[in-house]
Amino acid sequence: MQKRVAEGKPVTPQDEESTGLKEVRIVRGRVDSLSIYEVTETELDALERGSPYSIYLNFGIFLVTLGMSFLTSLLTVDIESLTTLVVFLVLTVIGNIGGALLIILWYGARKEVGGITKRIRARIAETEPSAGVHAGSVDDAES
Repeated sequence: MQKRVAEGKPVTPQDEESTGLKEVRIVRGRVDSLSIYEVTETELDALERGSPYSIYLNFGIFLVTLGMSFLTSLLTVDIESLTTLVVFLVLTVIGNIGGALLIILWYGARKEVGGITKRIRARIAETEPSAGVHAGSVDDAES
């Protein structure tokens, strides 16, 4: 039956009954080359998790937005209450400085996942293209 499938012949109903397989139509678009990368379990886990520092970016954007909103209010509204003025000033300073620090931390650490992908891609560059295995077509394998 494998030979029938490899030759592109459809599986007969008798083949389906004996193996329990149903006919599946496979459409394939050929490419001129295929690169296969080996990935360790640790690298796969790190890629799956993503960068843990993305939360810094989220909170950084939130705090900068908060700080800018309160700064806009301070510059456009005449606040008479000292308590309200202090609260607005504190939120402006904490928002802008805290947000800027978190964005700087994110910017410095954002390359962690990129470093993993570069290391994986470098494995192909280490080998010569001519040293790769040429996988022939199904027709080549049968002859």
